[in-house]
Amino acid sequence: MSRPSLIAMAAALLASCSQIPDHVVPDAKLPADWAAAAAPVPAPHGPWWQAFGVEELNRLQDQAAANNHDLAAAIARIEQAKAQLGSAEAGLWPSLDGSVNASRALKKAGSSDSSSGSGSGAAKEDRRNTFTLGLSASYEVDFWGKNRAAALSAEAGLAATQYDRDVVARTLAADLANAYFAVLALRDRLAVTQAQLDNVGEILAVIEAQESLGATSGLELAQQRSVVAQLQSSLSGLELQHRQALSALALLLGETPSGQTTETTSLDGVTLPNLGAGLPSDLLRNRPDIRAAEARLIAANADIGLARAQLFPSLTLSASGTATSTVLNTLSDPISRAASMAAALTAPIFDAGKLRAGVELAEAKKRELIAGYQQTVLTAFVDVHDALNSITLLAQQAASQQVAEEQAAEAYRIAAERYRAGAVDYQTLLETQRTVLQTRDAGVQLRLARMQATISLARGAGGALTG
Repeated sequence: MSRPSLIAMAAALLASCSQIPDHVVPDAKLPADWAAAAAPVPAPHGPWWQAFGVEELNRLQDQAAANNHDLAAAIARIEQAKAQLGSAEAGLWPSLDGSVNASRALKKAGSSDSSSGSGSGAAKEDRRNTFTLGLSASYEVDFWGKNRAAALSAEAGLAATQYDRDVVARTLAADLANAYFAVLALRDRLAVTQAQLDNVGEILAVIEAQESLGATSGLELAQQRSVVAQLQSSLSGLELQHRQALSALALLLGETPSGQTTETTSLDGVTLPNLGAGLPSDLLRNRPDIRAAEARLIAANADIGLARAQLFPSLTLSASGTATSTVLNTLSDPISRAASMAAALTAPIFDAGKLRAGVELAEAKKRELIAGYQQTVLTAFVDVHDALNSITLLAQQAASQQVAEEQAAEAYRIAAERYRAGAVDYQTLLETQRTVLQTRDAGVQLRLARMQATISLARGAGGALTG
């Protein structure tokens, strides 16, 4: 039989001895009609947040990617996993050790005969320097795939930590966008409240003038002053939320909140991205959290192979050699050499079920990760499903909200004019004041909700937005 054929047979035999189960991606059990009904969403030309058209947000995303501490920790975990992989892969190679020993011996030769009276003889010294070089090697034959299983587990663990880093980065990008838009929304709400405060302040001046002339009651004056005070209180509350939102933004940027601000002052300059009709289910499986869960399944599969291989005998080959040279001050001895080879076969005999329990533990861990994988996929589907529903329904709500804001503003304008002319009572004016503030404030919050729903979809689908 030819040498290539023998090599192929040996490789096949070793492969057949692997104790690693076949890896099968668990059934995610997504709705059968969801993927079929979903239309592919075109991938963006750049990161999804660029679709909002705010240059400042783009800069802040870059800053967060460079300075956020959670992301830095995730990157450090990747380095740890790389080191673990290097340690595991070392088991696939022989180990080689070397040693050097040196010694010196001093020997005196020759003597004088004092009794002869013929004089003294000179003593002679011989110096003996001995050098020994040693080299030993050992190699565990990975017949059952134990070392390869350990390396595969570490390799999958590294992949999982890399996907975990992507999860942190994706979460950071979404949290940063949400925090940024929350700041802008609060500024819009502050502007709405301040504008309304100016309006009711003008009405208060009218009522105060009327009250001084006896044309209105003290009740109407007290009520209008109460409205002004309530709006001033609302301004303070909104300013507190605004500062807290700036602090949250600073934290994501890896900064202290002192002096944190933004150049953009309103949601009005933000583009709400256009979206496709749906998302294919394959897009979900590209989410880093799902990929991380699958990588951990692969690692668990390899751990089962490792635990099973522990049940079988292990064969270790070793070889050692030495070279010794003795050097005198007068001559050199020839170098002497010695070499030995050995093979050691060890097998578990009795361990009270420890190794078998290790196999059962690894198999139970895999079952846990299968359930976790299925839950991760299901959660991803729910995230995207809810985001799509939110986007659709909030768009419908926005159309009605626009009409409500326009009509509330018109009603307030008419009521204020007629109140000054004495054509309507104060209660009508008071109601229109409350309504216009509520609808304008609700409009800002609705716009923020639409931004947040879009971010949720981008986060859930890995950036499937189109400008």
